[in-house]
Amino acid sequence: MKKRFFGAGSKLASSIAVISLAAVFSVFTGCTNGSGSVSFNLSMAEALGATERSVSRSARDAGDSAPTATNLIKLLPNGSIENATEIAGYVEFGAVKGIFRPPVGDETYIWYEEPAFDGNGDEVLSCLVCVHPDGTYTDLLYENVFYGYYSLVIDTDNCLQFDDDGNLYISAREGGGWEEYIYKFDPQTRERTTLIESKTEYLSDDYKESYHGFALSADKSTLYVYASNFDSSTLLKSIPVDDPSNVKVIFENTRDFAWAYDKDQDKIYASYYSDKTLTYKTVLLSTDGTVESVIDDMGYSLLIATSKGVLCGYPVGGLEPGSDSYNMKNLNSGETFNIPVESGEFIGVADGGKYYEQHGDDLFLVAFRYNPDYKIDYQEYTEEERIELFDNNYWEFVKCSYLFNLYRINLNDYSYENVFENVGGDLTYLESWSTNGEVLYYSGYDKREPTSGKIDLKSADFDLTKVDSAQALSCLTLM
Repeated sequence: MKKRFFGAGSKLASSIAVISLAAVFSVFTGCTNGSGSVSFNLSMAEALGATERSVSRSARDAGDSAPTATNLIKLLPNGSIENATEIAGYVEFGAVKGIFRPPVGDETYIWYEEPAFDGNGDEVLSCLVCVHPDGTYTDLLYENVFYGYYSLVIDTDNCLQFDDDGNLYISAREGGGWEEYIYKFDPQTRERTTLIESKTEYLSDDYKESYHGFALSADKSTLYVYASNFDSSTLLKSIPVDDPSNVKVIFENTRDFAWAYDKDQDKIYASYYSDKTLTYKTVLLSTDGTVESVIDDMGYSLLIATSKGVLCGYPVGGLEPGSDSYNMKNLNSGETFNIPVESGEFIGVADGGKYYEQHGDDLFLVAFRYNPDYKIDYQEYTEEERIELFDNNYWEFVKCSYLFNLYRINLNDYSYENVFENVGGDLTYLESWSTNGEVLYYSGYDKREPTSGKIDLKSADFDLTKVDSAQALSCLTLM
């Protein structure tokens, strides 16, 4: 039984480089661990989300009443919400950081900030769980015990990727260490296969790496991994799934760079700033790292891989309001189009970490701008009060200083509409959103008040139903 440890723990032997493990591990499946038990009830859910309230719960706190739940909630078709997780005994959960659904299949994956522990310090759940349609679950990282450290941790949602068959690829690292792993999980067999186990790869022990996301090649034979190291370099590497020792660095830069893998072309785009030429560049790379062409002598703050080609948007440094220069471009076709650059509007990421989704020929894209009506009169406060206000209410200030739009862009003709304009909403801060192209759930703040809604995108007037929640919801995901 794993315990909660606070020390540094031992490290694996420093001689480990890249090894391929042929073994397939059967991961923990069940509903009970230690002195606390966990169950999931996702029935009737149209969407899942997470509240901001405390997530430590004990059935004993409620006397003889039914076990209370964590902050994972389900949204019902009528707009009401219910708890989606129940526990018996005492279980302390980490916050929900992400909820994911595969392109095929009915599994639901829940990503927690940290593992859950019972009152004895025993680990009940790791930070990644697959809930199956029958209500049982598979704990995907439970068996990873590393000499005093509990289960692996996942840094960003870019470290979770599905293939077209519904298999999940997971990039995770040992908590507190530099050991990096990439797994494949098959929800049908409920088995996890270790594809890559790496401590240092081609680098010396003095320059260990951290993975920040990856893409799977169209034929599933290669992983393209975005990594950084202590040598202040960012790397894009090609790692064959069947021969992970054969690592190739296909792109390297001294700064972070945007990149996207184009499955249709089997090519990679990278947009970066060169410290050598002191210029921005966007290049098209073959999968062996050969620069096939320079697309533009300008870097872009984002690259989006869609079924209609890779889109780039918003040159690094932004555009001036009213600029007639394009702010979106299809790098495959060369077509350009504008989304209004209004009062400094630019594409950004909602708190949930997601700024776009594609459904059919529609691309949903988050954009926000500064709110010109938001002002704080600091003269009303003493210096001590200003410091306290900033420390305690920083995110409240941020949530009032932006205005958010969510554009639906047709990828055939690049026509667009602002979804929130169509429902008459003025959303000052977008916490989270999810859509299947027909229904949209969103949650955020209207000025300082939390608001959550469900929008019917099929109706001409975009019918709006308010969600029964007194809090802004995060990690919204349609079922």
